[in-house]
Amino acid sequence: MLRRRFPGIFAFYKRWVRRHIARGDPHYAIASWVNVGLALRQRLALADVCFDRDGVWFVDGRGLQWQFDPGIWGSALGAATGGVHESAELDAVCQRLDRSSVVVDVGANIGAFAIPVTKATGARVIAIEPVSSTFALLVANIARNGAGDFVTTVHSAIGDAAGNAVMTTDAQSANHVLVRQTTARVGEERIAVTTLDRLLAREPRIDLIKVDVEGLELKVLLGARKTLEDHAPTVLLEIESRWTTRYGYQPQDIFDFMTDAGYAYQTMNANGARQSTSIESDLREANNFLFTSTRSGRADESQRSPAG
Repeated sequence: MLRRRFPGIFAFYKRWVRRHIARGDPHYAIASWVNVGLALRQRLALADVCFDRDGVWFVDGRGLQWQFDPGIWGSALGAATGGVHESAELDAVCQRLDRSSVVVDVGANIGAFAIPVTKATGARVIAIEPVSSTFALLVANIARNGAGDFVTTVHSAIGDAAGNAVMTTDAQSANHVLVRQTTARVGEERIAVTTLDRLLAREPRIDLIKVDVEGLELKVLLGARKTLEDHAPTVLLEIESRWTTRYGYQPQDIFDFMTDAGYAYQTMNANGARQSTSIESDLREANNFLFTSTRSGRADESQRSPAG
């Protein structure tokens, strides 16, 4: 009766009063929870948020799903909102690949590079991640996105020699190997280390290697000399001086190494690959660099040898 005779009053009651009177009502508890979820989805530009028995999944604009772990900061947000790899960067990489290609993802994290690449190109990806909690998310994301037949996972760190090391576990995408430390403490984990040359010794082809290991890039390259010589793969590197100094070297050392290995580079930014000018100026504008072997004739005219 109240609804029919006084619709305005009833609407006010329904919106502003009843929710406080009926706080114990499951409907209002769920409604509040859903409203927060809808607002979050819109604010982060997510395509969807799925609550399943096996966890919470964020769906990005490409339809890829990423598991969210409340105990791991950034476990899905970076991948789902495009904060890890720009679409132009992924497009530039994917243009070089097809279904016969083999990609090596060193520092795969939760799969934010490996999964989009294999879904877009059909390329086989070897995804390498050392931290156990992150590796579990990587495996879950691969399975959820139906990429299990295309992505091989390796639970290990990569360096210039085989052995063991201690690594942080609570910094998510910024996890890194700790130098001069052999015992793991809280927020750390003892991990196995191998080299790319050892890991990839039986691979008939390697087309692209992506390395994002928070400053340990030079050690990864030093342990991949034979792989670079035998396969001349394209190499995508993240290079930042704030991370390289942690391990006692400068970005210039990476560029020198790649020059000696017969590579030229392009700078990667939000607009894709562009012609480089000088290492100093390039490092001010970007931190991702695409190296192509000049020995195989793969370098573009727009590329130049890295010179200081």
